[in-house]
Amino acid sequence: GDVNLLILPELAFTGYVFESRDAIAPFVEPDGPTGPTASWARRVAARLGCYVQVGYPRRSAAAAAAATGGWRNSVCVTAPGGDGEGVLVATYDKHFLYEVDERWAEEGDAFKAVELPLGREGSPVKVGFGICMDVNPYRFTAPFNKFEFAWFHRHAGTRLVSGSMAWVLSKDGDDADTDESEEDRSEEAAAGPVTKTWQYWMLRMMPLWKEAMRENAGEDDDDEVHSEDEGAEEPAEKETRVVFAACNRTGGENGTKFCGSSAVFEMRRRTGGGGGVQLLGGLGRSEEKVLLVDVGDV
Repeated sequence: GDVNLLILPELAFTGYVFESRDAIAPFVEPDGPTGPTASWARRVAARLGCYVQVGYPRRSAAAAAAATGGWRNSVCVTAPGGDGEGVLVATYDKHFLYEVDERWAEEGDAFKAVELPLGREGSPVKVGFGICMDVNPYRFTAPFNKFEFAWFHRHAGTRLVSGSMAWVLSKDGDDADTDESEEDRSEEAAAGPVTKTWQYWMLRMMPLWKEAMRENAGEDDDDEVHSEDEGAEEPAEKETRVVFAACNRTGGENGTKFCGSSAVFEMRRRTGGGGGVQLLGGLGRSEEKVLLVDVGDV
C-alpha cells in the first residue's frame, strides 16, 4: 500500500510509568508472536500490507533464568505474510535503561540493526531500532560526546533509525520564547512541537551527519578522528543519507508529562566535510495523529 513502516511509541498499549515490578507484572507478555501486542502488530501488518514496530513489555525466553525473570522493555517488528496473518520478523530489547525501566526490566544485550525490504522495489534497507533512552549517554554517566547509539549505527551502515519513544517533557515544559502572557504561551507551546527535543535528538545523532568525529571522546585513550576515507567500518560513498524517525507519547501518566513532537529527519554526511539535517515532517507537543512522511529511497 501507501505505507511501508508504521511506528508506535514505547510501551504503546500498557503505559510507561510503573512504580514497581508488581505494577507491570500483569502486562508483561510472552516471547514470540502470540502475545497481545505481537498479535495486534501481525494483524495490522497483514491488513495494511506494511511493517509495524510497537513497544511492549516482554518476557525473554532466552533470559528467563535471570534475576529479573528476563523482563525486557522491547519492540516487536512484524511484516505482512503468514497466509494473511502477519509474521514476527524482529524483536529488539532496550539496551540503555532509564530510571523508570530499572524498576522492573533488565538491559537488552546490544543495539541492533537488521535488513528489511523497505527500499525501491523491495530492496533491502538496514534498519536500526531504538527505544527512547538508547540515544542518551549510558545511564547519563558516560561522556556526553561518546555517542554510543549513533556510532553503532554509523558502523553498522544503518540507513533508517526507527525510534519508539516515551520522551518526557522537560521541567520548564515550554521552549517558546515570546513576550506573550503565560496562558497564551502555554497554549502556543501545547500546539507546537518542543523544538529543543528535536535539536537534542539530532545532537545525539551527530556521528550520522557529521563526517569527522572522534569516537569514544572523553575517554583516556589514543582515539583518532574517523572519516569514511580513513577506513571507517562503512560503505565508501560520497554522501551517506540516513533517516531518523521517532514516534513519541503525548499527554501524561502518573504525574509524568510526555513531550509528543514525533518527527522524521533526513541526515546527510559528505566525504570531505559538510552534511546536515533536514526536518521532513513533525507533530506538535499534544497532537495525536498519524504522521505520514515520504522519505524517498533509503
